[in-house]
Amino acid sequence: MLPPGPKGPENLAYMRWMRNNPLELFKQLSQRYGDISCVQLGPQLLCMVNEPALIQRILVQDNSSFKKGRFLELAKDLLGEGLLTSEGEHHKRQRLLIQPMFHRQMIRSYGEIMVDWSERFAGRWQSDQPLDLAREMMKLTLAIVGEALFGANVEHEAPDVGRALEAVLDITVIGKPLKLLMRNWPTPDRARFLAAKGLLDRTIQSIIDAHRQGEIPPARRTLIGLLLEARDEEGQGMSDQLVRDEALTLFLAGHETTANAMAWSWYLLAGSPRVEALFHAELREVLGGRKP
Repeated sequence: MLPPGPKGPENLAYMRWMRNNPLELFKQLSQRYGDISCVQLGPQLLCMVNEPALIQRILVQDNSSFKKGRFLELAKDLLGEGLLTSEGEHHKRQRLLIQPMFHRQMIRSYGEIMVDWSERFAGRWQSDQPLDLAREMMKLTLAIVGEALFGANVEHEAPDVGRALEAVLDITVIGKPLKLLMRNWPTPDRARFLAAKGLLDRTIQSIIDAHRQGEIPPARRTLIGLLLEARDEEGQGMSDQLVRDEALTLFLAGHETTANAMAWSWYLLAGSPRVEALFHAELREVLGGRKP
Protein backbone atom coordinates (compact mmCIF):
# COMPACT_ATOMS: atom_id res chain seq x y z
CA MET A 1 0.00 0.00 0.00
CA LEU A 2 1.40 3.35 -1.09
CA PRO A 3 1.46 6.51 1.05
CA PRO A 4 -1.20 9.16 0.26
CA GLY A 5 -0.85 11.50 -2.68
CA PRO A 6 -2.63 13.15 -5.62
CA LYS A 7 -4.58 10.97 -8.04
CA GLY A 8 -5.82 11.26 -11.61
CA PRO A 9 -5.99 14.70 -13.22
CA GLU A 10 -4.47 16.34 -10.12
CA ASN A 11 -1.17 14.73 -11.09
CA LEU A 12 -0.94 17.09 -14.07
CA ALA A 13 -0.55 20.09 -11.74
CA TYR A 14 2.28 18.33 -9.93
CA MET A 15 3.97 17.50 -13.24
CA ARG A 16 3.91 21.22 -14.12
CA TRP A 17 5.41 22.07 -10.72
CA MET A 18 8.13 19.45 -11.21
CA ARG A 19 9.02 21.05 -14.52
CA ASN A 20 8.77 24.71 -13.55
CA ASN A 21 9.01 24.93 -9.75
CA PRO A 22 10.17 21.73 -7.99
CA LEU A 23 10.28 23.45 -4.59
CA GLU A 24 6.56 24.23 -4.87
CA LEU A 25 5.90 20.56 -5.65
CA PHE A 26 7.66 19.42 -2.48
CA LYS A 27 5.90 22.13 -0.45
CA GLN A 28 2.44 21.17 -1.73
CA LEU A 29 2.99 17.45 -1.17
CA SER A 30 4.11 18.06 2.41
CA GLN A 31 1.29 20.46 3.25
CA ARG A 32 -1.49 18.37 1.72
CA TYR A 33 -0.40 14.80 2.41
CA GLY A 34 1.90 14.86 5.44
CA ASP A 35 5.39 13.56 6.13
CA ILE A 36 5.28 10.70 3.61
CA SER A 37 3.60 11.08 0.23
CA CYS A 38 3.75 9.76 -3.33
CA VAL A 39 2.94 11.29 -6.71
CA GLN A 40 2.95 9.71 -10.17
CA LEU A 41 4.96 11.88 -12.59
CA GLY A 42 4.51 10.23 -15.97
CA PRO A 43 6.26 6.85 -15.81
CA GLN A 44 7.98 7.72 -12.51
CA LEU A 45 6.59 7.29 -9.01
CA LEU A 46 8.05 9.95 -6.70
CA CYS A 47 7.87 9.37 -2.95
CA MET A 48 8.81 12.19 -0.57
CA VAL A 49 9.82 11.83 3.08
CA ASN A 50 9.68 15.01 5.17
CA GLU A 51 10.31 13.82 8.74
CA PRO A 52 13.82 14.00 10.29
CA ALA A 53 13.74 10.66 12.12
CA LEU A 54 12.61 8.82 8.99
CA ILE A 55 15.21 10.58 6.87
CA GLN A 56 17.93 9.51 9.31
CA ARG A 57 16.67 5.95 9.13
CA ILE A 58 16.78 5.97 5.32
CA LEU A 59 20.17 7.69 4.97
CA VAL A 60 22.00 6.26 8.00
CA GLN A 61 20.46 3.41 9.96
CA ASP A 62 18.92 1.31 7.15
CA ASN A 63 20.73 2.83 4.17
CA SER A 64 21.62 -0.60 2.75
CA SER A 65 17.89 -1.27 2.26
CA PHE A 66 17.47 1.70 -0.08
CA LYS A 67 18.76 2.44 -3.57
CA LYS A 68 19.74 5.92 -4.70
CA GLY A 69 17.21 5.76 -7.51
CA ARG A 70 16.96 5.97 -11.26
CA PHE A 71 17.86 9.63 -11.61
CA LEU A 72 21.23 9.14 -9.94
CA GLU A 73 21.71 5.97 -11.96
CA LEU A 74 21.34 8.14 -15.05
CA ALA A 75 23.92 10.56 -13.62
CA LYS A 76 26.50 7.78 -14.00
CA ASP A 77 26.57 8.75 -17.69
CA LEU A 78 28.57 11.73 -16.49
CA LEU A 79 29.89 11.00 -12.99
CA GLY A 80 30.72 7.31 -13.28
CA GLU A 81 31.17 5.65 -9.88
CA GLY A 82 31.83 8.78 -7.80
CA LEU A 83 30.58 9.20 -4.24
CA LEU A 84 27.30 10.75 -5.37
CA THR A 85 26.28 7.81 -7.57
CA SER A 86 28.00 4.75 -6.07
CA GLU A 87 26.50 2.46 -3.45
CA GLY A 88 27.32 -0.43 -1.11
CA GLU A 89 30.86 -1.52 -0.32
CA HIS A 90 32.34 0.50 -3.17
CA HIS A 91 30.77 3.69 -1.80
CA LYS A 92 32.01 2.86 1.71
CA ARG A 93 35.58 2.29 0.46
CA GLN A 94 35.59 5.52 -1.55
CA ARG A 95 34.19 7.53 1.36
CA LEU A 96 36.94 6.28 3.67
CA LEU A 97 39.59 7.11 1.07
CA ILE A 98 38.29 10.63 0.50
CA GLN A 99 37.40 11.52 4.09
CA PRO A 100 40.91 12.76 5.08
CA MET A 101 40.69 15.42 2.37
CA PHE A 102 38.03 17.19 4.40
CA HIS A 103 39.77 17.25 7.77
CA ARG A 104 40.15 20.61 9.48
CA GLN A 105 43.64 21.43 8.23
CA MET A 106 42.71 20.68 4.62
CA ILE A 107 39.53 22.75 4.86
CA ARG A 108 41.64 25.65 6.16
CA SER A 109 43.88 25.45 3.07
CA TYR A 110 40.82 25.51 0.79
CA GLY A 111 39.60 28.55 2.74
CA GLU A 112 42.75 30.44 1.82
CA ILE A 113 42.05 29.77 -1.86
CA MET A 114 38.46 30.95 -1.44
CA VAL A 115 39.50 34.19 0.26
CA ASP A 116 42.20 34.91 -2.32
CA TRP A 117 39.87 34.51 -5.30
CA SER A 118 36.99 36.34 -3.59
CA GLU A 119 39.22 39.36 -3.01
CA ARG A 120 40.38 39.32 -6.64
CA PHE A 121 36.83 39.29 -7.94
CA ALA A 122 35.53 41.89 -5.48
CA GLY A 123 38.39 44.20 -6.48
CA ARG A 124 37.09 44.27 -10.06
CA TRP A 125 33.50 45.17 -9.25
CA GLN A 126 32.35 48.79 -9.48
CA SER A 127 29.63 49.98 -7.10
CA ASP A 128 28.04 52.22 -9.74
CA GLN A 129 27.91 49.55 -12.48
CA PRO A 130 25.32 46.76 -12.98
CA LEU A 131 26.68 43.28 -12.30
CA ASP A 132 25.42 39.86 -13.37
CA LEU A 133 25.98 38.15 -10.03
CA ALA A 134 24.87 34.72 -11.23
CA ARG A 135 27.54 34.77 -13.93
CA GLU A 136 30.16 36.20 -11.57
CA MET A 137 29.47 33.51 -8.96
CA MET A 138 29.84 30.82 -11.63
CA LYS A 139 33.20 32.29 -12.65
CA LEU A 140 34.30 32.69 -9.03
CA THR A 141 33.45 29.14 -7.97
CA LEU A 142 35.06 27.78 -11.14
CA ALA A 143 38.29 29.60 -10.29
CA ILE A 144 38.22 28.35 -6.68
CA VAL A 145 37.42 24.72 -7.45
CA GLY A 146 39.88 24.79 -10.34
CA GLU A 147 42.75 25.74 -8.07
CA ALA A 148 41.69 23.48 -5.18
CA LEU A 149 41.16 20.45 -7.41
CA PHE A 150 43.71 20.97 -10.12
CA GLY A 151 46.23 23.40 -8.67
CA ALA A 152 45.69 25.45 -11.79
CA ASN A 153 44.34 28.85 -12.75
CA VAL A 154 41.39 27.96 -14.96
CA GLU A 155 39.78 31.39 -14.81
CA HIS A 156 40.60 32.12 -18.46
CA GLU A 157 39.22 28.74 -19.48
CA ALA A 158 35.94 29.54 -17.72
CA PRO A 159 33.88 30.17 -20.89
CA ASP A 160 34.72 26.77 -22.43
CA VAL A 161 34.51 24.83 -19.17
CA GLY A 162 31.36 26.72 -18.16
CA ARG A 163 29.63 25.86 -21.45
CA ALA A 164 30.70 22.23 -21.05
CA LEU A 165 29.21 22.11 -17.56
CA GLU A 166 25.97 23.69 -18.76
CA ALA A 167 25.70 21.12 -21.55
CA VAL A 168 26.20 18.07 -19.34
CA LEU A 169 23.88 19.42 -16.63
CA ASP A 170 21.19 20.33 -19.15
CA ILE A 171 20.72 16.76 -20.31
CA THR A 172 21.08 15.10 -16.90
CA VAL A 173 19.00 17.54 -14.83
CA ILE A 174 16.09 16.18 -12.81
CA GLY A 175 12.78 17.59 -13.98
CA LYS A 176 13.27 16.99 -17.71
CA PRO A 177 11.88 13.46 -18.06
CA LEU A 178 11.69 13.58 -21.87
CA LYS A 179 15.39 14.36 -22.13
CA LEU A 180 16.14 11.55 -19.70
CA LEU A 181 14.16 9.06 -21.77
CA MET A 182 15.92 10.23 -24.96
CA ARG A 183 19.40 10.42 -23.45
CA ASN A 184 20.90 7.72 -25.72
CA TRP A 185 19.17 8.83 -28.91
CA PRO A 186 21.43 10.39 -31.60
CA THR A 187 20.02 13.88 -31.04
CA PRO A 188 21.86 17.23 -31.16
CA ASP A 189 21.58 17.34 -27.35
CA ARG A 190 23.30 13.97 -27.06
CA ALA A 191 26.10 15.08 -29.39
CA ARG A 192 26.54 18.26 -27.35
CA PHE A 193 26.61 16.24 -24.13
CA LEU A 194 29.26 13.84 -25.44
CA ALA A 195 31.44 16.68 -26.74
CA ALA A 196 31.19 18.54 -23.42
CA LYS A 197 31.85 15.39 -21.41
CA GLY A 198 34.91 14.76 -23.58
CA LEU A 199 36.27 18.23 -22.80
CA LEU A 200 35.81 17.72 -19.05
CA ASP A 201 37.38 14.25 -19.23
CA ARG A 202 40.41 15.55 -21.12
CA THR A 203 40.86 18.45 -18.69
CA ILE A 204 40.87 16.14 -15.68
CA GLN A 205 43.00 13.46 -17.34
CA SER A 206 45.65 16.01 -18.28
CA ILE A 207 45.99 16.97 -14.60
CA ILE A 208 46.12 13.31 -13.56
CA ASP A 209 48.86 12.69 -16.12
CA ALA A 210 50.81 15.72 -14.89
CA HIS A 211 50.71 14.34 -11.34
CA ARG A 212 51.66 10.83 -12.45
CA GLN A 213 54.63 12.18 -14.41
CA GLY A 214 55.86 14.40 -11.58
CA GLU A 215 55.13 17.66 -13.42
CA ILE A 216 53.14 18.91 -10.41
CA PRO A 217 55.28 18.76 -7.24
CA PRO A 218 53.77 17.03 -4.16
CA ALA A 219 54.12 20.30 -2.23
CA ARG A 220 51.24 21.69 -4.29
CA ARG A 221 48.44 19.96 -2.41
CA THR A 222 45.62 19.55 -4.89
CA LEU A 223 42.56 17.39 -4.43
CA ILE A 224 43.47 15.34 -7.48
CA GLY A 225 46.94 14.79 -6.03
CA LEU A 226 45.38 13.64 -2.75
CA LEU A 227 43.03 11.31 -4.62
CA LEU A 228 46.02 9.76 -6.38
CA GLU A 229 47.88 9.33 -3.08
CA ALA A 230 44.94 7.84 -1.13
CA ARG A 231 45.30 4.20 -0.05
CA ASP A 232 42.89 1.79 1.62
CA GLU A 233 43.72 -0.64 4.43
CA GLU A 234 45.27 -3.05 1.94
CA GLY A 235 47.46 -0.38 0.39
CA GLN A 236 45.39 -0.17 -2.78
CA GLY A 237 44.79 3.17 -4.45
CA MET A 238 42.36 4.37 -7.10
CA SER A 239 42.55 3.85 -10.83
CA ASP A 240 42.72 6.91 -13.09
CA GLN A 241 39.05 6.30 -13.94
CA LEU A 242 38.00 6.39 -10.28
CA VAL A 243 40.09 9.51 -9.67
CA ARG A 244 38.37 11.10 -12.65
CA ASP A 245 34.91 10.13 -11.33
CA GLU A 246 35.57 11.56 -7.87
CA ALA A 247 37.25 14.69 -9.23
CA LEU A 248 34.35 15.45 -11.56
CA THR A 249 31.84 14.84 -8.75
CA LEU A 250 33.72 17.31 -6.53
CA PHE A 251 34.09 19.73 -9.46
CA LEU A 252 30.35 19.87 -10.11
CA ALA A 253 29.47 19.97 -6.40
CA GLY A 254 31.87 22.85 -5.75
CA HIS A 255 30.99 24.82 -8.86
CA GLU A 256 27.43 24.98 -10.14
CA THR A 257 25.44 24.27 -6.97
CA THR A 258 27.61 26.55 -4.83
CA ALA A 259 27.40 29.37 -7.39
CA ASN A 260 23.60 29.14 -7.47
CA ALA A 261 23.36 29.19 -3.67
CA MET A 262 25.63 32.25 -3.47
CA ALA A 263 23.78 34.15 -6.20
CA TRP A 264 20.43 33.59 -4.49
CA SER A 265 21.94 34.57 -1.13
CA TRP A 266 23.04 37.94 -2.52
CA TYR A 267 19.63 38.41 -4.14
CA LEU A 268 17.80 37.75 -0.87
CA LEU A 269 20.17 39.96 1.13
CA ALA A 270 19.67 42.81 -1.35
CA GLY A 271 15.92 42.60 -0.76
CA SER A 272 16.18 42.67 3.04
CA PRO A 273 18.23 45.61 4.40
CA ARG A 274 17.61 44.54 8.01
CA VAL A 275 19.02 41.06 7.45
CA GLU A 276 21.90 42.49 5.41
CA ALA A 277 22.79 44.81 8.31
CA LEU A 278 22.78 41.86 10.73
CA PHE A 279 24.96 39.94 8.28
CA HIS A 280 27.58 42.71 8.17
CA ALA A 281 27.44 43.16 11.96
CA GLU A 282 28.13 39.47 12.48
CA LEU A 283 31.06 39.59 10.05
CA ARG A 284 32.58 42.53 11.94
CA GLU A 285 32.09 40.82 15.31
CA VAL A 286 33.46 37.42 14.30
CA LEU A 287 36.33 38.52 12.08
CA GLY A 288 37.41 41.62 13.98
CA GLY A 289 39.00 43.09 10.86
CA ARG A 290 40.94 39.95 9.84
CA LYS A 291 40.38 37.91 6.71
CA PRO A 292 37.96 34.96 6.95
